[in-house]
Amino acid sequence: MNRPAKRALRVALLASALLLLSTACGETVKEGQEGAAFPTKEQESLLWQAQSVLVGRCMRDRGFSYEVDTGNSATIRNEFPFGIDDLAWAERHGLAGPGTVQEAGARAGNPNQRYYETLTKEKQAAYMAALYGGRRNLVSVKLDNGAVVRASQQGCTAAAERELYGDFPQWFTHSTVASQFKSSALSAAMKDPAYARAMNSWARCMAGLGHEVGSPQQLRQSFEERKAVMAKEESRQLERTLAVAEATCVRREKIAQTGKRLHEVHLKRVQKKESALFQTYRSMWNEALKKSQKIIPGE
Repeated sequence: MNRPAKRALRVALLASALLLLSTACGETVKEGQEGAAFPTKEQESLLWQAQSVLVGRCMRDRGFSYEVDTGNSATIRNEFPFGIDDLAWAERHGLAGPGTVQEAGARAGNPNQRYYETLTKEKQAAYMAALYGGRRNLVSVKLDNGAVVRASQQGCTAAAERELYGDFPQWFTHSTVASQFKSSALSAAMKDPAYARAMNSWARCMAGLGHEVGSPQQLRQSFEERKAVMAKEESRQLERTLAVAEATCVRREKIAQTGKRLHEVHLKRVQKKESALFQTYRSMWNEALKKSQKIIPGE
């Protein structure tokens, strides 16, 4: 299996691991609030689960086993774009981000991964083609940063998204661009003078705890350099100590609150500028939410 195929499968399996957060509690996930650009975490989970149900039906129709992972995948957690702010997480996982932990859990516990690994190389190629389609009939989106993102209109993933969201090329284009705008707003927030001032306070807090670093990124770079000459258990203990210090100062200096507030400010600016795109995007995922609540109970 070549590297691109492996990366694609990891994405699929991680997505499958993320499907089960909200609906097990029996709560109804309501339609998005008026003006909300993006679905909430609960709504996002419902959409993912409905999509997985549809993908599973399609894959089984094509002769493959495919199921939603209900096993030992890592617990869903928010990412920490502004530094770890959860002391319990820091003590348990050190400096690793939730995405890293979730991906490891997905690989270890996902039944689709185990099934895939039992297939011959020829069957693995057929599985990937059934899931993602081939290299023909592609939709391409060029982002502001020059990157081009492509997806096949064939395969079970596209079929599931088409059933949920309607026009697949329109959905793929709008969702991809909206996500890129969200990431750009996050970058703008981190370059904001108000965030720089908050990070200066964080650095002073860290210095008070004995760690002379200017950012969480520098903290990780420093750890990697020190880790290279340390025993495994010693480096693991150091990692936990550094992570707890990071979380302590992020909480004390309210870094996450500042970052989230600034992210919202910059995101609202781009939403206003690109109002037509966000209106269509919001309408499509809201309609998909209504469909999702009908799809999942019947599975």
